[in-house]
Amino acid sequence: MGLSIQNGGNLQGLLNVDYQPPNANFDRSLVKGRVVRLITVKEERYSIALEEAAGEKLFAIICETDIVCSILIKNKCFIKHKAILIPNNRINNFKEASSEVIDYVANVTKGKAKHALSLISYNAYYDKSIRSVFADVFVCDDADTAKKLAFDPRVNMRCVTVDGTMFDPDGVISGGCDQKKNESILERIKII
Repeated sequence: MGLSIQNGGNLQGLLNVDYQPPNANFDRSLVKGRVVRLITVKEERYSIALEEAAGEKLFAIICETDIVCSILIKNKCFIKHKAILIPNNRINNFKEASSEVIDYVANVTKGKAKHALSLISYNAYYDKSIRSVFADVFVCDDADTAKKLAFDPRVNMRCVTVDGTMFDPDGVISGGCDQKKNESILERIKII
């Protein structure tokens, strides 16, 4: 998985939100934090799957408003790296599993697949922002279940196995990395 960091990697650097404020009066509380810091995984066994599901958005920065995002981008406040910013007030129009699809998946898989949002907890204040990252994903116990769901026309959502193999309804399958060689970032941040 591309986001896992080998032992000795600079995880702390990925978790911090380092930026130059656009001016001396900028209210730093308007920059809420990275998605990875704003969620808690309920069961460790799902960490790798959730990291794969989030992809680079795991390190996206949630900001109070779209205006804050615009100011930070316009003023090139992120000098060390490119930033993905999620405006907490404006995030809309993301793909999301309906309650009917969630119920269908639970029934057809007999508990071998769970909606990604049910596997994490977070402050309700960030609901839309966090849903924009995880609402179109099911985490499955095995590859057969993930493949069947991803290509089921009634589901048609991304499905990832607990070991990080992703099945996209567009036909793309990703994975194949030996996850045991890498530690899960979501597990490692608990000790930082």
